[in-house]
Amino acid sequence: MLLEVIVNVLEEAGFVVFSATRGEDVQALLEKGIRPCLILCDLLMPGLGVAELFARLAADPRTRDVPLAIMTGSRDELLPQVAYVLLKPFSLTALTDVVSHACTMYRSEQSGSECENQSRMDLSRDKR
Repeated sequence: MLLEVIVNVLEEAGFVVFSATRGEDVQALLEKGIRPCLILCDLLMPGLGVAELFARLAADPRTRDVPLAIMTGSRDELLPQVAYVLLKPFSLTALTDVVSHACTMYRSEQSGSECENQSRMDLSRDKR
């Protein structure tokens, strides 16, 4: 449910959203050539954990500069690589503000790079 809401809100705000429910799925999307402007993960996603996923992304030259964001209900488990934190429960306005700011900053830093216009990857825990 949360994933569907996030995808819908971001798409309605004009963003292109790629979604996955597991860290392994994020890596598969990146291997297909997706170049996001933000990677947003639920801290408690199943499969490959956020810490391991973020370590792999930091080691990859194609993704090491992509901003990372997490959604979490706890302030206690923050990761040093995380640029943005959405503390649950968060407003939809906060969500779109974070994504907009992150992608604008990333695109300005990457001007002329392969970054897709207004794209980011949303990775959230499937709450079915």
